Amino acid sequence: MMNKEMENKMEMLKNMTVKQLREEAKAQGVTGMSRKSKEDIINAIMNAAEPQETQSEPETPAKETKKTAKATKTAELQVALKAFTGMVIDIYTAEKTAKGYKVTLKSGKTLEFNKSGKQVTKNARFANYIEIIK
Repeated sequence: MMNKEMENKMEMLKNMTVKQLREEAKAQGVTGMSRKSKEDIINAIMNAAEPQETQSEPETPAKETKKTAKATKTAELQVALKAFTGMVIDIYTAEKTAKGYKVTLKSGKTLEFNKSGKQVTKNARFANYIEIIK
């Protein structure tokens, strides 16, 4: 049986268009999806997301430098940007900030979200929200 996180991801993927699914598959390194059906693409993405059973030798942690420490502080996350209605708009990369998250749209516009994922805006009634994917 799938856990709650996998169920949520499956539901989010089902709400995406085929074009969005192909982009998501490409982002996860899944290739050969150009002629596949929506269901096949979803299955491929879900299979890529499952942890691998075989595990290689444990990695020894690298010495943390100032550069890697800074990169850790400004971690980028994959998020699903959703309209106030709950419809998925697109998948974006978000930057974690002290107040919450910043999402830069393809147009270059930056949206700010609080720590709970709700958009910081003047008209809260129509605020978008984000759902963290990974």
